[in-house]
Amino acid sequence: SYKFPQALAALDKMGRRGIPLDSVIPVTKSDLHPNTHSPIRELYPYGTNLSFAELLSFSLRESDNNACDKIFSTLVTPSETNRYIRSLGILGMHIATTELAMQRDLKNTYRNTSTPLAMASLWNMFVSHPLIGGEYDAFLRQAVVNVKTGSDRLPAPLDSVDAIVGHKTGTGAVDYLGRRIAFNDAGFVILPDGRYYAIAVFVKNSRETPVTNAAIIAGISAIVYRYVTGYYGSELSHTFFPPIHSGVHPNLKLRF
Repeated sequence: SYKFPQALAALDKMGRRGIPLDSVIPVTKSDLHPNTHSPIRELYPYGTNLSFAELLSFSLRESDNNACDKIFSTLVTPSETNRYIRSLGILGMHIATTELAMQRDLKNTYRNTSTPLAMASLWNMFVSHPLIGGEYDAFLRQAVVNVKTGSDRLPAPLDSVDAIVGHKTGTGAVDYLGRRIAFNDAGFVILPDGRYYAIAVFVKNSRETPVTNAAIIAGISAIVYRYVTGYYGSELSHTFFPPIHSGVHPNLKLRF
């Protein structure tokens, strides 16, 4: 999930410095580390030239870890990203290291931290008003609405209700005890009537399968949708719906 705050910090810096989204940079073979999720490496094993827009799209929409680290090395460092997030008043989040560092030592995974509330607060800020310049804001909104990963997580119950879902997944490695360090999703939901809410669901150190972890997130997504809308029909798209209390005011709007 930290690829979203990274993108915010990178696009904020690009806007302030007047760096166009279509600026092209080389991505070399040495940037394409093996043994990590990287559609760029699969497409261009010997390197290529990509615009910043393409690089950010690979990071956000496809969770490309090499794209993420290229952004860290060319646009904003982890510490710069951390300072930007804190400048927004988000204090429950800390970004300290890169994908490569986490790949080399799983203990580094725990250096990047966020509470669910901090992540939901960041998404709520983003959906409620522009945090970055016009074209950069529009690019980021389009990117998170078109994320290709995690369709079985937060968006899963909402396919049939005409909601707009912008989100970013986070999936950690499996540790030496066989636990998935992180299995997350966070983002926003804009309802057909214009109301919206932000949501973050983090599953930590899980021994469950990816299918079960995704179903847990999808189930919570369904609960929150029902809570906000007061809707209890059977047409939601996912099969895992824990029961919830029905006495919720239909006009309630969650704010984080």
